[in-house]
Amino acid sequence: MTGCKFSELSSSFSVAVFSSWARQSTDVDSITSPSNPMVLGCIAASALLRNAASVAFENKKRATLTTDIIEHLGKSLDDICPAC
Repeated sequence: MTGCKFSELSSSFSVAVFSSWARQSTDVDSITSPSNPMVLGCIAASALLRNAASVAFENKKRATLTTDIIEHLGKSLDDICPAC
């Protein structure tokens, strides 16, 4: 699997997980609502990947690869949503 396809796959999984969490924690089903679970899931996944990419870029600069970003997903998730 190429780096680009793996990045797309990991972002899809992130959206799915965050959307599921948002759906479980809210009763809003309106598509136009800003608290729509899919909207919240996309925003959270975007924040997660952007944070991971930022940390990876700090370490690798312009030589950052998708695999470098993936290595920082765990730390980024802890930054965004610390474990209890």
